[in-house]
Amino acid sequence: MSSQLRTLAFFFIGAALIIAASLFSVSGFSKSVATVDGEKISKDEFKKALSLRVGMHKARGVSVGDDALKRAVLNDFIDNILILKEAKKRGVSVSDNEVNGIVESIKKGAPAGEFEKQLKDQNLPYADFVKRVRNDMIVEKFERSLVGMDSVTDDDLKRFYDSGYKPVTSPERTQLRLIEFKAREDAERVTEDMKKKSIPFDRMAETLKNRKDGSIIVSFSGWVQSDVFSPQVAEAIRGIRKGGYGGPIQGKDGWYIIKVEDRKEAAVASFEESKDQLKVIALEQKQRAALQRWIENQRASAKITINEKAM
Repeated sequence: MSSQLRTLAFFFIGAALIIAASLFSVSGFSKSVATVDGEKISKDEFKKALSLRVGMHKARGVSVGDDALKRAVLNDFIDNILILKEAKKRGVSVSDNEVNGIVESIKKGAPAGEFEKQLKDQNLPYADFVKRVRNDMIVEKFERSLVGMDSVTDDDLKRFYDSGYKPVTSPERTQLRLIEFKAREDAERVTEDMKKKSIPFDRMAETLKNRKDGSIIVSFSGWVQSDVFSPQVAEAIRGIRKGGYGGPIQGKDGWYIIKVEDRKEAAVASFEESKDQLKVIALEQKQRAALQRWIENQRASAKITINEKAM
């Protein structure tokens, strides 16, 4: 699924993300923000897309100036009108079955009733949503047509691999044992006692594991990835040497003394193991670059008129 289609999918599972800028022009409006080779971009559709883009940035906590956002949305409209016009000329299309498959996957990915709610909230008729999905798919298919798979050579892949992109086959993992405390004071008292009396972690764990009041819990967590913890806890764990312990460390539900029993570094795929994955990524990069060059050439020859006051 293309990035545009993923954006559509994310929007319709309730995230405050932009639906890709409307990919069809509306000729029945007297007021327009721009025309592209005679095709109008209506003020109504422009404002609707702009509002969605603002929502996206707010959801991500990104601050962008009004003028920059307006220009970005307008550029999306212009680019997609040019692409769809050329795609039609070249006979690039998608079948109803292909479109329906994507629409159904978006609907299934949403909580019950959320898809319909978002259509209603955005005042977007279902037929218009389907049309936008179709146009996104045509844009993606047109982009793929600009650069073929055979354009990616082994030399391209090797340069890509050597530049630092090395797929991870298994992430870094740490084998942990935990003593969890409900109260910070208990965690500090036990930690101080271990240090003063040189009590090993395992001996203290054996002493505490039979507590019945639930204020102290001894557990063996086994192998875990650091991303299961908060960034603060993960950083603290990384600072503990193998065989050693650290704490008290504040977690979500209490305080911890943590022993690092073992570590396994992330396993990186070899070049040969990575080739298929690298080829997909390298091809997508070439296709995006080719599309951008194509758009720049088309813009140079297209007749584009912008109504700044209407924006």
